[in-house]
Amino acid sequence: MKEIKLNVVLQYNPETDTIDSYKVTLDGVANKTTTTKKVGSSVKKTGLDGLIVVREDGKLILSEQLLEELGAVHEDRINIVYEKIGDKSFPIIGKGTSFGGKESGNKLTKTNTVQYRGKANELLAAFGTNFTLEPYSEGIYKMIGDVQAEVDIPVKQAVKDVVMSIETTTDTNYQIEDITDIVSFAL
Repeated sequence: MKEIKLNVVLQYNPETDTIDSYKVTLDGVANKTTTTKKVGSSVKKTGLDGLIVVREDGKLILSEQLLEELGAVHEDRINIVYEKIGDKSFPIIGKGTSFGGKESGNKLTKTNTVQYRGKANELLAAFGTNFTLEPYSEGIYKMIGDVQAEVDIPVKQAVKDVVMSIETTTDTNYQIEDITDIVSFAL
């Protein structure tokens, strides 16, 4: 067994939350590399106080307090889905993993924004531009817009035909031909 002396010196900048440079010495031989790497993720200031989301063309701006409550950091996915109770629909927001199943949604940027374009943005526009949030369930918040929306969002937004062919092989060959099923997707 051989003992190796390894010395690592990091120059950490707490203002930018980065490592500006590091130096590694192995048994007296220096190998210096300078780089900038993100150590942690700090929340940028957007100037929004409270649990607030602002919808703009092509993006959403999320407040620092909302991100702290969600536990969301840069590169996490944020998702908006629509809940329908009775005949009323309303948007709810959370991390992509909060809604169960596969992670979905759009990535959070370093400036606390999420890309939100096209039909998704148009649909949310019916509920307003400035949204206050109230807890809905764990990690999920109800979005209350500045417009009283009477938007009817169909639960069956898309219908897709799924055609499958399944073949099994045992001592006897069996074939199940063209199973067709209709799958409905909720918003």
